[in-house]
Amino acid sequence: MFIMIVSNDTYNKVMPFKEFMPQDNVLELINEYIEKDISGKKQYKVYMDNNSVIYFSMNKYDYINTGLQGNYDDFYEYSDESNKTYIISRNEQKLKGFCGYINRLTNW
Repeated sequence: MFIMIVSNDTYNKVMPFKEFMPQDNVLELINEYIEKDISGKKQYKVYMDNNSVIYFSMNKYDYINTGLQGNYDDFYEYSDESNKTYIISRNEQKLKGFCGYINRLTNW
């Protein structure tokens, strides 16, 4: 799983999701969302060993209404507890290409 980190100060970048969020149980829930082909936004609440709680939501990426050409049905939106949204995908090369495209559009 890979995540695109959006930056307002520099270029966006793609990194392994595990580096962004090292908790295995969060990644397990994301994989479950994808494998069960859940439609619509789903909220999650994960209890950690140290009694802290992680809130996040998953949704399919709505590429149809963005005007993009091509198929992005393997892209998903991951929103953290502060409602910051990231694009995630299992397809690293495709996500990197998308990230480069966004970087070219926003940094010219």
